[in-house]
Amino acid sequence: MMRAALFFALFTVVAQHGVLARDAAYGMGAGNRTCAEFAQDYKRDPSGSVKIYFAWAQGYMTALDLLASDSRSKSRDLGAMSNEDQFTLIGIYCDQHPLVPYQQAILHLFSMLPKIDDPNAKPDTSAK
Repeated sequence: MMRAALFFALFTVVAQHGVLARDAAYGMGAGNRTCAEFAQDYKRDPSGSVKIYFAWAQGYMTALDLLASDSRSKSRDLGAMSNEDQFTLIGIYCDQHPLVPYQQAILHLFSMLPKIDDPNAKPDTSAK
């Protein structure tokens, strides 16, 4: 029930702000916009951009985590970093890679999060 409510809320926010992109070969949503477009949207409306893009990022990472657990891979600790630190790292990645899709920044962030099976693991915040 909670997932359905979260999905509906996320879909409503994204649809209202007009960043829902359609690309049949590749996916939908804010993640298909480039990092440069993310930066422009953030400059124009910081609060709205955080809501849209970071909500998309959290949903994307959750889906990746669920797929990992279904494929017997190790899940990632999505709460290992604060939301603020996660959003900051996304911004740094996008500043360094303005032409890549926003979802690449999320994949980079996801790869930095510790795997859940290691209780002593800390996020890898070193630059890569």
